[in-house]
Amino acid sequence: MARGMKSYEKLTEKAISDLDRGDITWNNDGTATVRAPSGKGGVKEYTVTPQDTVNLKTGNEKLVKTAKKYKRKACALNIPALLTCPWAMACAVLCYALAGRFVFPTAMKARCRTYASICWAYMTGGEAKVVELIAQGLRTVSGKRRAALLWRIHDSGDFFAGWYLRAVNEAIRVVRSEGYDVLAYAYTKAIPLLIKHGWPTEINIVQSVGGTHDHLIDRTRPHSRIF
Repeated sequence: MARGMKSYEKLTEKAISDLDRGDITWNNDGTATVRAPSGKGGVKEYTVTPQDTVNLKTGNEKLVKTAKKYKRKACALNIPALLTCPWAMACAVLCYALAGRFVFPTAMKARCRTYASICWAYMTGGEAKVVELIAQGLRTVSGKRRAALLWRIHDSGDFFAGWYLRAVNEAIRVVRSEGYDVLAYAYTKAIPLLIKHGWPTEINIVQSVGGTHDHLIDRTRPHSRIF
């Protein structure tokens, strides 16, 4: 269980209402049960323990190859597909993150754990705690030698809330100020968040065509059709 974890009942009503969308049940034993799409139209429950950091994975073969080209270490932050993609449309039918190895129980549980860790950090400490959670994940994957990173934000999943988008951006700014070399990018359909909260200063954003708000895409900025 994460250090300093409080009972769910002790959280403020505001913190609970900010996040309770029916996709997570916070259990009294310090675990969380996440209900996530698991491929072929099904939904499964995964009980996980929120952590004090996020485990940034190596990423897919293409990401690793690209990272080597730029002499960087590849890493990716993955959270449950569709569950964290409120603006998905075309990709919801053919989502690669809901097929093959992505739906193996261990992979699904890992993404649910990361999602629960992010949400619990926000509920118990606000954006500042989410910033530190993600920053610590970046420090850890960079290692003692502070390897230069190529970070794909969301091999699976998307920016699902404004506070999350802001926290990811701020975490990158923080570790860069500490001397870490992080090149971060993300494909996103969260166009309404970009408009409401502003374009992230630390993330190379590519707007993904094929979502519910394509009409709001800024065509003067990077955009791409994946599906």
